[in-house]
Order: sequence, then structure tokens, then C-alpha cells
Amino acid sequence: MTDIFRVIENVAGHNTNILIQGESGTGKELIARAIHKQSNRQSKHFVDVNCAAIPGTLLESELFGYEAGAFTDARKRKVGLLEYASGGTMLLDEIGDMSIQLQAKFLRVLEDGYIRRLGGTENIPIDVRFIFSTNKDITQMAAEGSFREDLFYRISVVPILIPSLRERPDDIILLARYYVDEFNKKFMKRVKGFSGEAEHILKNYSWPGNVRELKNIIERVMILKRTGTTITPDLFPVEMKSSINHGHVGIQMIPSIPRFSSEGVNYEEATAKIIRDIKNRILNNALEVSRGNKTKAAKMLNISRYKFIREFNKTANHSK
Repeated sequence: MTDIFRVIENVAGHNTNILIQGESGTGKELIARAIHKQSNRQSKHFVDVNCAAIPGTLLESELFGYEAGAFTDARKRKVGLLEYASGGTMLLDEIGDMSIQLQAKFLRVLEDGYIRRLGGTENIPIDVRFIFSTNKDITQMAAEGSFREDLFYRISVVPILIPSLRERPDDIILLARYYVDEFNKKFMKRVKGFSGEAEHILKNYSWPGNVRELKNIIERVMILKRTGTTITPDLFPVEMKSSINHGHVGIQMIPSIPRFSSEGVNYEEATAKIIRDIKNRILNNALEVSRGNKTKAAKMLNISRYKFIREFNKTANHSK
């Protein structure tokens, strides 16, 4: 993270295109805003656009704007976000979800430095500092042809890769304490920190939602905190404590091996039973962590909901 902060300082004063990559919740937008605030464009607009949240045709009109009569319901001219952001910074979030057709048009903007509104003929020069972000592997997408390779090279002049929270275990408690201080001020409370057991859970949880999930959990804990100055595990979500207790949906114990007798053991039956027992424990642990939600349990195990139900019923019938 210290290296990333240095990169922010080094690139802020330049108009170089930046590609920020990282899992959802790692703080990609915060990095983009930090670059904008340290640049000479800080007094101008910072415009963020989520490419995944806006359908392709609508995204084009939002970015480029349109002239009156360009299409049905276009009763008057609309200034696009690219034109609005001129002089400032634009963050195109989830750039990997931009359609191939729009990618081609946007590449032209990067190369020529002007836009043309939908239905218009006038070339409008723009001066925008572009920052791009994604939680997808753009390199792989470019290799597969689902993302334009020429655009990839234009947007990733300076790549910034944000590590997930589980890769930064030393940051977890620091961030948690920071959010405790933040919510102490917001909720007018005097919580000082965490018990040893609570810190253990925080450090060992996998944090699939990264820093965003950590902040949300601390906010929830601070709202529920009524007495005392130390946060204890009883205020943490059940699924968070369960994932620690069960080793992230692991096997609690190895099934017992059948005793050998003078008559021997039926190898096929014995191994089949052991496999069923292991499957049964994995499925039940997943179901417990997901609070009985089969869809979530299946997702945790990287299998379809149909397969989860089929396997669950199969092991349940054998155990009767």
C-alpha cells in the first residue's frame, strides 16, 4: 500500500491514463479520487461513471451527449459527461463491461482528443484526465478478444493493482480501529477497541467484500454496541464467526476408519461411506454458514444450486 501511495504522488501531476485493478471493495474509487485531489485539476469536476450499471446504448448517450432530434424523445440538446468533465478527471469504473462497439468509439476519443455528440457533426475538443478501474482480468479479456487490445494499451499506461484485504493482514486491525474512531464521532460513543478474541476473528476472516465489508461490519457493530468500551465477538455476524470456527467451510474431523476383523472389510462400501460422510459435513457446514440459503451455500462451494441440492439429498438419504 505504501508503494501505491508513492505511485499516486508520482502520477497525480501528469495527465497519463491510469488503470486501477482490484477486487470489489478494495477502494479503487478512493484511489482515483486521491489522484484527482493531488493533481492540478482538483478545482474542476471529478466525474465517475459505472460502465456496468448503464446499458450500452444509454452509456454512449450519457458519455457523448446528443443533439435535438438525434433519436426518439431527444427533444433538446444534452451535454455528455465527457464534455462536462473537460478540465477535470473522469473515472470510468468497470471498464471491462463497456461494449466492444463503444470501446472503438472511445478509443477514437483518446487518440483525437475530441468528441462528437450523437446526431451531431461538430467536433468538440475536450481536456479530460482519464482513470479506469475494473475487478476483471483485462489482460485475459484482451487475449480472448472480449476487450480491444489497442484500447487496453491506451488505458493501462500506469497500472495500479490494489491487493485484497486478506493479502494485507497487518492492515485489518489498523483499518478496523480507524472505523471505530470514525463511528465513535458519528454515533457519539466511546468504544476504545477490540477484545483479543474479536481481533483474532478480524485477522483470520477471509473478507470477500474487502475494505467495504470491513467498514460495514464495524458500522453495524457500533450501532448495536450498547455498553462497555470493548468490542467482543458476540456482535459480529454469525456467518463471520462460523467461517472461522469451521475453517472456511472445511471438515471438522476425519471420519473414523472401520475396524478390521478376521472377516476383513468391504473396501468399496467402506470408502463409499467415508466419502459420503465427508461430503455430508462439507454440505452441512456450507449450509450452516449461509444460514440455510442453498444458493449461497452452492456459490461458496463453486457448484450449481442444482448440484448442491442433488448432493445434499443424496447424502441425507444415505444417512437415514
